[in-house]
Amino acid sequence: MCKSQVIRDPLPDSVRNMGFIRGVVSFLNRLAALLELDAPSRRIKQRFHKTRRQNSLRKQSNTTILVEWPQVPSNMLSISVFLDSMSAYANYELVGIRMAAGGYFSGIKQKVKFKLSLFHATGFSNLIYLNFKRRYFRHKYKIDFPRTKEDVLKFRYDGVSIGDLIYDTYLTRFQSATLNVQDIELENLVREFCFYIDMLNEIFMSRKIKSVIVSHSVYHYGLVSRMAAKFGVEAFIVQIDSLFKLTSKYPHPALSGEELHQVIESLSPKQIERGIIDSKNKMNDRFAGNFSPELELSTGIAFSQETENNLHIIKNNDRLNVLVATHDFFDAPHCYGEFFYPDFYCWLVRLEELSRAKDFNWYIKVHPDARGAMLTVIEEIFCNNDNFTLLPRNISHHSLISQGIDVALTVHGTIGMEYPLLGIPVVNASLNNPHAGFDFCHTPESREAYEDVINNLEKYRTYTYSDSPHLYHFVKHSVFLKSWLFKDFNLMLREIGGYRSSMSSQIYDYFLNTSNLFDVEEIFQSVNDFLETPERQIRIRSY
Repeated sequence: MCKSQVIRDPLPDSVRNMGFIRGVVSFLNRLAALLELDAPSRRIKQRFHKTRRQNSLRKQSNTTILVEWPQVPSNMLSISVFLDSMSAYANYELVGIRMAAGGYFSGIKQKVKFKLSLFHATGFSNLIYLNFKRRYFRHKYKIDFPRTKEDVLKFRYDGVSIGDLIYDTYLTRFQSATLNVQDIELENLVREFCFYIDMLNEIFMSRKIKSVIVSHSVYHYGLVSRMAAKFGVEAFIVQIDSLFKLTSKYPHPALSGEELHQVIESLSPKQIERGIIDSKNKMNDRFAGNFSPELELSTGIAFSQETENNLHIIKNNDRLNVLVATHDFFDAPHCYGEFFYPDFYCWLVRLEELSRAKDFNWYIKVHPDARGAMLTVIEEIFCNNDNFTLLPRNISHHSLISQGIDVALTVHGTIGMEYPLLGIPVVNASLNNPHAGFDFCHTPESREAYEDVINNLEKYRTYTYSDSPHLYHFVKHSVFLKSWLFKDFNLMLREIGGYRSSMSSQIYDYFLNTSNLFDVEEIFQSVNDFLETPERQIRIRSY
């Protein structure tokens, strides 16, 4: 018997044409956004547009502010406000800088895009484009290439430490869990970074640079701020949610324990009392499973309330139950600086080795935002060790704690503050973790000391509750607010439609129309106070 055929009517021409038209419109909208020609971009350019006289004064200056370009719209908005508020810097020349590997015509394309950008409308005179062409420089740099992971991290060129930037760029560019020191791509990457250092060296030597402004302190973005430190030039990270100074001592946008304690000492007893209450309210909200503005980069809610799906997984025996809170292998493991192991992969491999001598129950909680092959890599590390249990991705921390987790391990995760508030001790694998200098979690002084702690975790299973984590949280997130532009950062995210929307050109219209902005004079005063004080993070004084 023949199978019946289904004969479909062809789509009407009008429907087919409608699909084509929608495709063309979508393409044109994306192109307009890319070239900053969409309606929100045009409106924000009008807001920050400078007169010819203002631009002429800037171009005549022999002092330069060097700014990384391109950046996401939220960063460009923040930088425009920052530059507008810097009264003492009003007539300095503004120059964009772009570092990328491109082809023959990429320089022309980049300069056309720059001419259409918000930066150009706000008075930037020109763009410096450092175009790395791999085949031209393959034989130029006769470098004694590092041959171990530790050597890569310690790698310096022309007196500038760039090994951690190379390491993290390799991991994210090639989506590799760890470094392959034999990979020819690593050699190419080292040459690329050395090229950028040489070019930046020429720029800093030929110009009188007052300041540099960058988007990040990691990957190749960090090269400009590292060179600024070499030449004694001030460097800033300017984003919608943070405004930091970077220095040779503190090359990353995070306050050290020493700096946070200095802030605490400047607070009155009344402020501390009020701050602890404020922190308790916010942390209770986070522990209730609600969205936390301090964790806007995370898509997962790790403290969701227990459900029927949270089955009993923690083993009910006399062994110590140890939680290992993993990190994203590919996302700048050295964002706070080096730690006791070359990368997150090496940390987990070493824990697996140490576990064989201990009669513990080990549980692996995969980072909620884990990407790519991360889960597969973790399974491969622990597949032959029955003492390790890989937890379901959606299991709640509340469920783990109620079932009997005794101690948690992290490199530098937020769990270092969260778990102590729930009565669980935490051990960090980094001196550069954001909670170092506080007594609510354990931070050993060296790798040897860390491994001694791991071998004696039974001694660290108790935690005495204190308000110390709340005081830390208050200073980090209330004294230094989540945003220096918007009064309520969480409200902004809700009204604009989430974190992704806040990084798009939609943020321009929100900025122009919202009442959720700090007063212009308040921003102006805070920016100029920030420039004149040694504090590395801006404070909006109304906290």
